[in-house]
Amino acid sequence: DDDDDDNNNNNKKCKWETGPEGEEDNRYPGFCEGLKTIKTAKSRSSAGCKAECCASEECNGWQYRGDLGCRHATRKHHGWCEPTAPSPWTGRELLVRDDDAADAASASGENCSWKKKEKRSQCKGLGPRRPKGGPYWTTPEECARDCCAHSECRIWQFREDKGCFWGKASYCDTEDGMYAWEPFKGGKKLAAS
Repeated sequence: DDDDDDNNNNNKKCKWETGPEGEEDNRYPGFCEGLKTIKTAKSRSSAGCKAECCASEECNGWQYRGDLGCRHATRKHHGWCEPTAPSPWTGRELLVRDDDAADAASASGENCSWKKKEKRSQCKGLGPRRPKGGPYWTTPEECARDCCAHSECRIWQFREDKGCFWGKASYCDTEDGMYAWEPFKGGKKLAAS
């Protein structure tokens, strides 16, 4: 297949950062913010996306997943990358906070009702791991109480390997479809040879 030959030839020009087990296409398993979307005939697969990055002078990294397609990191288009692959969170969005509750109830975080639909996908913009200054919360119940006790909190999320986060979300990743929990393919270009 001509496309496979082109991809192999393009990939041979570049050196890629490798992981602890020598892999070079699994450097960015979580979503990377701010990358430039690439829509060409060759970029419709992870191998094609990597080849397009290698062939591009401005590309210094690439990321691919079937639902979002090919995305390249450049000096202008780059951002923070989630270091872990997508996996479900426990969390809820605020339905009602009883602002008329006594100060003691307010401080305990027991005066909130939460929407029934769980927020399983990662929400961005929630702020630092909670509580600030540690020790960090270790259960979803502690996270929900802490969120409820702070008037600026509208949503909380907890994951055992990540901890508790709460605040006002900028947006939440998708939790629908076949790609919701699939890791991204991606790599960082070190130098052209």
